[in-house]
Amino acid sequence: MDATGDRNMREKALTIDGAELHLVFDDDADLLIMLAPASNILFPPFAENWLCEPLRILFGQPIYPRFVLRQSTKQSMNWVRPSPVWPRQSKASALWQGPKQLSDRDGFWESYRRLLSYITCGHDPKGVPIWEANRRIQFYIEVIQVACGSRWVC
Repeated sequence: MDATGDRNMREKALTIDGAELHLVFDDDADLLIMLAPASNILFPPFAENWLCEPLRILFGQPIYPRFVLRQSTKQSMNWVRPSPVWPRQSKASALWQGPKQLSDRDGFWESYRRLLSYITCGHDPKGVPIWEANRRIQFYIEVIQVACGSRWVC
């Protein structure tokens, strides 16, 4: 908290193919809060996993939503998931690397936006959204998992 007692929070808004995504960074609590109102692009139950897939790729880490809330007009569901640790070994598989990785915020969020746009456009031949990560995304997740194993596995 700062001297006035206010939390150290920053906000970011993104538009992904017409869908709004609001991000709140709470530095004091070390949290990233993602708010995605249901839309034709981001909708339950798919959005809760789709939102984290670009972060997994960019950071090369097993990132999953910790708290999930689904609401409809009649009911709501929420639950807390375990948070995986960030293994150092998988850092080499991160897409977001290089000398500007800590200073190019706009480049980072543009990369996130483009990855999320790619992820949300995945549908089966009947036009139904794909629940599981598409093949390219799944392959990248497997690279992250393998990076945590032995050199023999790599």
